Amino acid sequence: MVTGLVYHPDYVKYDFGIDHPEKPERISRTIRHLSDVGLLDDPEIRLFRSEPATIEDLKLVHTTHYIERIMFPSEHGGMLTPDTPVTPRTYEIARLSAGGAILAGRAVVEGDVRNSFALIRPLGHHAGRDFGGGFCYSTILL
Repeated sequence: MVTGLVYHPDYVKYDFGIDHPEKPERISRTIRHLSDVGLLDDPEIRLFRSEPATIEDLKLVHTTHYIERIMFPSEHGGMLTPDTPVTPRTYEIARLSAGGAILAGRAVVEGDVRNSFALIRPLGHHAGRDFGGGFCYSTILL
């Protein structure tokens, strides 16, 4: 049974700061551990590299207004909610994360793998159609 693992090295390229609980190390340490124990070389693990979700993908689950609320502040930084900062790379990385979730689901549906795990950030479980929160921006999680 082949398992898909969706990842992109750019997931570690944005950071909320040293005091924030959601850190890039969550991803880099996981990948390093998987490599150290040989799982990335296991023939039963297929590594997929994320691509950014398209605007059309995002509009399937989010309003245009909400997408713009992340897109425009992402140029200079700002806050979506008191616990959800928008850094200069947030929009770019959030699209990459949403694309990773889509890819993980698509790989299973199309029969490329039996199951998959999307090792992505930022997360999406606190976001909704027209809101984000809890460091989450997109609900495109399958």
